[in-house]
Amino acid sequence: MSSSRLNEIRSKLRDSIRSETNKTIDGLSSTSSDTSPPPQAHPQAGSCVKCSEPLAGVVKFCPSCGALQSGETTSRLMTTRSVVSAPSSASEQNARTGSASALRNNIVSDDIPNLPLRQGCKALCIGMGDYDGHNNNLPWPHKDAEDLARVLNGLGYKVDTIIDQNFRETLSQLGQFIQSIEPGDDIVYTYSGHGCGIDAVPNLTALDTQSYDTLINVYTLMIETSKNQGARSVVIAIDACRQNKYEFAQYPWDGQQETLTGTASKTAKFKRPEDEFGFAIIYGTSHDTKAYDSPYFQGIQNGMFTYFLKSELSRPGQSLSEVFKRVQKGVMDLSLSLDQFQKPAFTNELSGEYYFYPMR
Repeated sequence: MSSSRLNEIRSKLRDSIRSETNKTIDGLSSTSSDTSPPPQAHPQAGSCVKCSEPLAGVVKFCPSCGALQSGETTSRLMTTRSVVSAPSSASEQNARTGSASALRNNIVSDDIPNLPLRQGCKALCIGMGDYDGHNNNLPWPHKDAEDLARVLNGLGYKVDTIIDQNFRETLSQLGQFIQSIEPGDDIVYTYSGHGCGIDAVPNLTALDTQSYDTLINVYTLMIETSKNQGARSVVIAIDACRQNKYEFAQYPWDGQQETLTGTASKTAKFKRPEDEFGFAIIYGTSHDTKAYDSPYFQGIQNGMFTYFLKSELSRPGQSLSEVFKRVQKGVMDLSLSLDQFQKPAFTNELSGEYYFYPMR
């Protein structure tokens, strides 16, 4: 194939990518009720630092390859939720064609349920992506949190969000949410951002996490505290890596961790019998593996796991187990087609079935 013909194909592909991305953004903007301002863009003009494609104005991430437009680097967060980049050639694009239609067919409907507020159903959606402007930034955790909050709100949950906060503020807002839990409540937590699975225990991060003391231990700071407040059930969805390691910079964070567990146990209003409490965790990936963002070249603004999860939550009458199976299949099929295998996992210690969208 001549170089001029190849350049013509590349040009058409870039135009198609930008067109699809703009359509997705316009569609989401027209239906979202969130009025919070978008994250501040990092000043960068000219061409992409990775693929050299022209950039239109000031952008934070390249729309073609997803590269962060910042020269800063850090070794602070080595366990990352990874990015699936755009195809580097026409042959690679053809190899991924099968995933394109499947992905678009699963785009979450704008027709989100509008159920009345359900007594005792509360959710906290967390998104951490703007990690101090370093190369560990993630483009979509804030969008993951906003989309899941929108869906859960439509399903009748009372929803709070924590988006792009440091460790101290995250603990403060998490503590306020936990204090709002009443005996018998059904609690949902969602998290999107960087994470790790030290000794198989899921740990999450705030924007300034730099030591083990500033990791958010899911069992200690979410499950046990909710249980101490009298919650009936806790369901957690985690879109983050689960690698069994974590590396930090040489300098520790100078704050002191507050003990949410102690605070919750002191003010616990009710203690449920052990056999009445249950929890479940849907992991975006298996133990000691990475989680990935959706392909940039498809214009999807979510982590791969969150993208399928938010769609399945909107289907009426599906149990939590059924939601997981469908999400797992969607993520596995897409990730295999992209040569970035990702297999969601599930821990279930609930009694009976749980329904996000019950049929009455």
